[in-house]
Amino acid sequence: MTIRQKNPNYHDIDLRDLEMHNTLSFKVLQGQLQHDAKSMGLKQRIGMLAGIVQMMFFQLLFFHDDKWSVHLEILITMINDIHADVLKLFEPRDRAVVTCDDIPAFLFFCGLLIWIDHQWSVSIGKAPRLSELHDQVLNEFPALFRLQNIIGCESWVVRTIGRIAGIQEWRNTQAMLGKNITIGLCKESEQIGDDLNQGLERTWKKLQNPSNLSERSSLETTRIFALAAMTYLHVTISGPRVDLAEIQTSVRRTLYALNQLKDNNLLKVLHWPLYLTGCMAIGEDRKYILDLFGIVHVLYSGACAQDRYSQRLKEYWAAREMDPNYNLWETGAGRPLFI
Repeated sequence: MTIRQKNPNYHDIDLRDLEMHNTLSFKVLQGQLQHDAKSMGLKQRIGMLAGIVQMMFFQLLFFHDDKWSVHLEILITMINDIHADVLKLFEPRDRAVVTCDDIPAFLFFCGLLIWIDHQWSVSIGKAPRLSELHDQVLNEFPALFRLQNIIGCESWVVRTIGRIAGIQEWRNTQAMLGKNITIGLCKESEQIGDDLNQGLERTWKKLQNPSNLSERSSLETTRIFALAAMTYLHVTISGPRVDLAEIQTSVRRTLYALNQLKDNNLLKVLHWPLYLTGCMAIGEDRKYILDLFGIVHVLYSGACAQDRYSQRLKEYWAAREMDPNYNLWETGAGRPLFI
């Protein structure tokens, strides 16, 4: 397959050739990391981190295999190691006002990898591995780390999504051991539900009088992520049962919030809530979700294969028609379901 087949605006470039060069470059970087990591400066290591992130996204966007996860494993190790060195270089009093460009770059990649890690955790039913790093950078760089400036959504929602993924992993483990999970599941899920509702209430109040357009966009995005997280919570507790009233209520609340968006460009950062909500949608709501993905496709001018989400949704709906118990979280095919 060539890139022109995906987008006629590109010259003919064979994707397999690009993948070969991508793989060779990755091996070179791996070799450098193994032999020279300790002697590298912070800027050089962040530069290598950036290169591997680009390689990972190339693998994710164009190929349906699990090679991308090799990149993620290395990136998680790298970002944790760099974080440890950053703390050695900068005293707490210096972290609020950092003139070094390396720190904002480091925090950007922290945010990006935290979100990728959380999406992957949802797809495979395991707790995210960068939750601790997320909490640490929030405390260590309160004036600099703003996840909403990276993915559009505030940190509290992403942390909540991670907690739900943790419940998902715990539930799966307990089920395999044949243990009763009702009491523990109800207690933790109720707390998460309360936290989501409180966060949604705070967000709604702020939306009534945002200080500027940027804050409005962030609050609208955060609200939609939180509403989708509520759907995810219900699915984790009860299974992907579209007949449950609480799931459909959550879906409708999310769709209503999407319909209230002031700027359609925000849809470009809403893949996760759009796709998760679409999986649980029924009837005419499905058509509305497909229409929204159609808008995203137009916004990207076809440069990215955004219509793959629509195709994957249709495949999921078809599978659900054949088997109502078809597991939403087993359709990733070696990749994060929501990327």
